[in-house]
Order: sequence, then C-alpha cells, then structure tokens
Amino acid sequence: MERRLAVILALDLAGFTAKMERDEAGTWAELRALRSEMIEPGLVSRGGKVFKTTGDGILAEFGNGVDAVEAATALQTELRRRYADLPVEARFVFRMGVDMGDVIVDGDDLFGDAVNVASRLEGVCEPGAVCISGAVFHTVRRNTGIPFEAIGPVELRNRAEPVDGYVWRFGGAEAAGEAAWKTLPGIRLPAGEGKRQPAPERQPLKLPAIAVLPFQNLSSDEEMGFLSSGLAEDITTELYRFKSFSVISRTSSFMYGQGQLSIRQIGDELGAGYVLEGSVRKLGERIRITAQLTDVHSDDQVWAERYDSDISEIFDAQDQIVARIVGTLSHGIERHRLHETKSLEPAQLEAYELMLRGLELHKQGYVSYEQAAKVYDLFSRAVDKDPDLARARAWKVCAGSRLWPVEARPEVLGAHLDDALHELNQALALDENEPEAHRIYGAICMVKRDFEKAKFHIDKAVAANPNNAHVLAKSANFYAHYCDAERAIELLEHAIAINPHHPDWYWQEFGIACWVKEDYAAAVDHLSKLTQRTDSDYVFLAVCLGALGDEAGAKANAEGFRKIAPKSTAKMFAARQPFRLDEVRARLVRQMNAAGIA
Repeated sequence: MERRLAVILALDLAGFTAKMERDEAGTWAELRALRSEMIEPGLVSRGGKVFKTTGDGILAEFGNGVDAVEAATALQTELRRRYADLPVEARFVFRMGVDMGDVIVDGDDLFGDAVNVASRLEGVCEPGAVCISGAVFHTVRRNTGIPFEAIGPVELRNRAEPVDGYVWRFGGAEAAGEAAWKTLPGIRLPAGEGKRQPAPERQPLKLPAIAVLPFQNLSSDEEMGFLSSGLAEDITTELYRFKSFSVISRTSSFMYGQGQLSIRQIGDELGAGYVLEGSVRKLGERIRITAQLTDVHSDDQVWAERYDSDISEIFDAQDQIVARIVGTLSHGIERHRLHETKSLEPAQLEAYELMLRGLELHKQGYVSYEQAAKVYDLFSRAVDKDPDLARARAWKVCAGSRLWPVEARPEVLGAHLDDALHELNQALALDENEPEAHRIYGAICMVKRDFEKAKFHIDKAVAANPNNAHVLAKSANFYAHYCDAERAIELLEHAIAINPHHPDWYWQEFGIACWVKEDYAAAVDHLSKLTQRTDSDYVFLAVCLGALGDEAGAKANAEGFRKIAPKSTAKMFAARQPFRLDEVRARLVRQMNAAGIA
C-alpha cells in the first residue's frame, strides 16, 4: 500500500442544490465552464493536480502548503472579481478547505485523514473564504504574505478531535485595517469543554466600539443562511469606513452566536460598547430582515429597524439595505453617545463630548448668529482639549464659515479662507482620510473657484465615507455648482435613502440641482417643502416659478428675498454663487430680472 505526504485542497459550490432547483441546465453549464476555464487551470498552474470531482466539488493534491494556499486565495479572488457586477443570486461562490498529512494512494485516487479534514473544513467554511488547518498554517506562515486569522479549535463532523482552524477572507487586512487581524485567544472552545476563557486585558479604545454578530437565519432555506451571513459581513465591512467609532474584527464577533451569551457578556469579552444583532426570515414569497443596536453597559436599545421585501427583489436590494442600516447606525450611535456623555464626569471624553454636542446643533442648521457662534465655540473647545481630534478641527472650520460676513471685501474673505485651509491641512496631517476635512476643503476650494482641486477633495470625502448622508448631501452641493446636476441628484437620492428623517436643507440642495438641470417643476416641488426659507430659497423659487409662467408666485418670492436682503442686486447675488460655468450664472441673472429682482 503506497503512502505519501500531500496537501489536499477541497472546494465546492455554495448553494448548489438551490441553484440547480432554480435553473438546472444553466447552473450545470456555468459550473462546467468555470471548471474548464478557471478552476482546474488555476490549480494546475500552481502545481496542483485534480484527483476527484464530486458533482459541485473538487479535490486537488499539492506538493506543498504554500502552493495550495496561494492557489486557493488566488482562485477566490478571481471568482470574486468575475461575478462582482452580478446580483448575489447569479454569483457562483465557493468554499475551500486545506489540510496536509499522509495519504493512501489507490491508482489516481487518494484517501486518508488529510482528505477528510480538508473536506470537513471546506464544509464549515463560509462562502468566498479559505479555511486551513493548523498543520498547514504553521508550514506557510513564514513563506507567504497571505493573512490568515486564527478561529480556534473547530469541531468537525464524525471526528473525535477538533482541528485548529485559520481563515482567509477576500479583502483581508486591506479591507479591515491591520487591527482586524488581531484576534482574541481562547474565545472559541469545542462544545462541552467548559466555560470560555476571559478575554485578555486590553487598552480602552478612544472611540466607542461596536461588534456585529452573525445574523440569525430564522428560515430553513439554505439561501437565507447565505444571505444572513452576507448581510452581517457587508455591514461590518461598511462600518470600517466610519471615523466616529471603532469596529471589532468580524473574526472575533462571528465567534458568538446570538443567544449563547448575554449582550453584556459579549461586549465585555470583545471590548465593545455596542452590539448589533439581527435576523432574516422567509415569509412565503416575502423576506423580513430585522436589525437592533444595543448599548452593552445600560442594556438600552439604541436603534432598531425592520425591512420587508419581495423574495424576487431581495438580492438586488441587499446593498441598499446595508447602506440604510450603516447610515442610520452611524447617526444613532452618535446621538446615543451624546446622551450618555451628559452623565459622565467632566474629565471623561471631554473633547469627544464637546464635538458631539457641537454636531447636534450644527446639523440642525443655523437659525441665528448666536447659535452659529455657540457651535463654533463647542468645536473650538474640543480642539483645545484634544488637538489631535482631526474631525473636530474640520467641523470647527465648517462652523466658522457661518460667521464670516456675507458681503465681505475680497481681501477679508480671502484671509478667512486661507485660515480655514491652514486648519484643514492640520486636520488632514492628523488623518489623511478624514472625510469631513476633505468635504470642507472641497467646499472652500469651490468658493475660491478652484474647481478641480475642489472635485478632488469632494470625491475623496465620498470615497472615504460613502454611506454618510451628511457627506453625500453636502457633496451634492458641490456637484450642483460644478454644473453636474445628475451627479448631485444621485448623491442626494442616496443620502435620503439612508437618512429618511433628514434636515430640511436637503430640499434646498435638491432645488438648486434641479434648477441647474432646468427641471423647474421639480425644483419648485423640492423647495416648497422647506419650513423656513433663506434668501437663496426665495431667489430659486422666484426664478423657477417665473420660468413656469407663475408670475404671481415669482413676485411673492421676489418680495421675500427683498425683505431679507434689501440692498442686494441680481448681479451681486449671482456673483456670490460659485457656479463653474459663466453661462449658468448669466441665466440666473436673466431669470432674477424677469422675476422682478433687478
């Protein structure tokens, strides 16, 4: 009987049975194409040899662990990219497991514990990932830069002894940051081995921390289990982009099933102040998704939401649901932190508290000079308390701009702008990816008519925080003045989707964008929703109503503008509007004159 040392890679298609039930011929044709065009050539090119195929599964032998893990991770990466633009239900997603050891050679087939363990690891692996044994990990960790996370002992079906498991996921440290790869030892134990080991002592996080638990699948449908895992995975990934709180590594968070421990115990072990949990349930042809955010220490429910959708639309809606949860979650955690800080000792998180108090007023809009001055003072005091708090520096500049004289001489305004850019440069030196600093930098460059530099910083802000409704809506303001109304409206629609209870000024941004587009009816519809109008709102309502032939409405709004700005002329008002194109500004002057504003 021939034996040899081998590294075994096992892979199979997640959700194969359900795919075959929906489209047997199409699924089989795609799977065959994948095998012949990508999977088998990819394995062979890295030294692998396929020795068995089983329906949707493949077993391959490698001569060493490095070749095996490089082949597995490269293949998962290539598969991810191949299907990136398709809806979730159309993607082919594989699970992979790798083990090594002596195997029995029987003709072209292999048998033995290594084959069994690789297959079992593949069976417990999440879709799109690679799960390897400790034996493989210890042979490859110094010979490859591929990052694997320790997940502790893994119980395998029909095997007496657990296997130390390590997992690789697409994106890895690049998606989550280096800290995400630091896992907590001793959290996962085999069933029945006793109580968990306490988490090691850690330095307290400067910002509030959140842990996202795996969503519960409350249905027997296999595809719903895949969706449950995918939702929690996507939410965690999106949360990494936010600067107002820390995120516990999903490797650590996913070690906890809901109901195993109390929220307080989970939070204490992970060092998290907040825990997000949720569920997915299939109700006939409908899907219900719930999500709930809990404060660990007070056991208060900070935020909860329920989403219902037709099953035929659920996969198309997944990204929108994630964006809505993430956007609302960010706002909810900030508001709750503000409430919580009111009962803290003055020395505790004072700078952060001051910043949050400022934000609470700042995002409401300004009803008076006195309120603007109060907000500016709060951000200034936050910076004084913590000069390294980049976000507070950025908001200080934003608040300060409200105190600049509206009709200041150019040299006076220029001095204000230069001081603001100096402050923002300091903020970006502290955190080059701070989205608010980039957004405000872009707004100032727009005022200075440096449109290309403004666009660079606005795009950086959106890329750094694409699900922050405030960033999106303010970035829409830039694109309206850049005269790309379609982009402005796209940003505003996304902002409202994730922040349906938005402040009134969103309607102002919508109105200006629609005016630029010359969609005057839509502009009037949006601007009419404002409960309190500024001089700008009166102007754009007047010119849009005039363009629609409503002379009485145009005149009434022109009078409203005159009451607020009796000394301003059409040319003076238009000159202050930072539109990139002169012809757009000229159109505004003509329409203001036609509406009765000379």
